[in-house]
Amino acid sequence: MTGPLVVGRVAQITELTEFKKPIRFCLVDVGEAEPREIVCGASNFAVDDLVVVALPGVTLPGDFTIATRKTYGHTSDGMICSTSELGLGVESSGSPGILVLPPETAAPGADAIAVVGLDDAIYDLSITPDRGYCLSVRGLARDLACAYDLNFVDPLPYSLFRRQGRRYPYISTPEPE
Repeated sequence: MTGPLVVGRVAQITELTEFKKPIRFCLVDVGEAEPREIVCGASNFAVDDLVVVALPGVTLPGDFTIATRKTYGHTSDGMICSTSELGLGVESSGSPGILVLPPETAAPGADAIAVVGLDDAIYDLSITPDRGYCLSVRGLARDLACAYDLNFVDPLPYSLFRRQGRRYPYISTPEPE
């Protein structure tokens, strides 16, 4: 994700009722002299809510670049983002849901990448059958440490089972009924 992703406070909402689906024309304070005009199809936010705003020039996951454009008879100068548009997850309900931040999380215009935690490193892994040890967090940590020439400190440097003489303890579970 690249470009200006900021926290915005919804200043005004106008419902546009002349279309087949519910559309909202919003004025959003993004820390600039004038609020941004943004057209949005979601309805799970209200005036004074803090939201994440992608300003023109932002490239969202999936190589979707935001630009100023005319839509539904208004100019939309950015996009109010949902969790799925930010790559944070999928909405639980069938309708799109805007990511509404808790009150006083940040001031309008603040860097939303840091506020939402999008500055974390994410590894997208495809585990092949010959790399079974990578199916555990411990195995992944060991492999990544090796790949980045780091020291790996095993969080569990001893065996879970103490030896009883020359044998490990025998553990059994009862048969299900």
